[in-house]
Amino acid sequence: MRTLNLSRAVIASAALAVSATALTATTATAATPSGITRESVLTAAAGYRANPDNPGGPAIKAVRSILHRGCAVDIDGGELLDTTVEAIPAKAGGSADGLVAYGQIFNIVDESQRDCVVAVVASTLPDFTLSGTSTVSVQTDPGNKTVSVTTPLTGDVTVSAPITVVPPATFTGGFPAFSATGAITKTTNVPAVKVKDKKTTSEKKAAKKKYDKRIKAAKKSYKKALAKAKSSKSKKAAAKKAYVAKRATAKAKYSYAIAGYRIVKKATTSTDSRPFALSLELL
Repeated sequence: MRTLNLSRAVIASAALAVSATALTATTATAATPSGITRESVLTAAAGYRANPDNPGGPAIKAVRSILHRGCAVDIDGGELLDTTVEAIPAKAGGSADGLVAYGQIFNIVDESQRDCVVAVVASTLPDFTLSGTSTVSVQTDPGNKTVSVTTPLTGDVTVSAPITVVPPATFTGGFPAFSATGAITKTTNVPAVKVKDKKTTSEKKAAKKKYDKRIKAAKKSYKKALAKAKSSKSKKAAAKKAYVAKRATAKAKYSYAIAGYRIVKKATTSTDSRPFALSLELL
């Protein structure tokens, strides 16, 4: 079983002096940091799943991009992401994919360090959006505490809020817990289907007759409603609103009746929903 090396020693060139213990887990948010794409998540997960010890340049680059944005590495403020990053992918297959990524971040200005873990989930299919939740948990010392972050899934890719520790606090070595459940969904608008249908003169006359009858009935109903309303402004307004609606309906029906086409299938929406349940791959 492959585990994240969460207690790796700080590289000599960035030896840091930190005076206080700190542990933070930022509030989960559904907003994915700009720059983390569905493609980068799929590339990273596939690379680390195929060869965790040598995932390849594209996969490593994708994980570094995820950590840079997910952990909000402040380059202008002097922060640098360690050259070595680690990731554990979710099990292959299904309508979603994801991974847990870990990196150490050093600040060369104030000589501080923080270690960061994020989880990211993406749809395996284009134009589908995520729903559901993801949860990532890690153990920390001192105190052997469990820190968890649950994040609602939205869009085609969602990154969790980062879990960050500042030395002398550390992530304990071992396997982080991760799960994500939900579905990916795609809604497609299906337009109405029309066919040519040229109307005869008699059909048009019949349609006009029906139209005149509907308008006459609407006017008669409106007149009666006004009489009942008497001096009530609200009742008069309601009567006029009803009349306008009936008149518009009559016009719409007449226009369709004399049109050079007929609708054989109404416009609809088609929804494709595919559930998923993710857990980490035991590498």
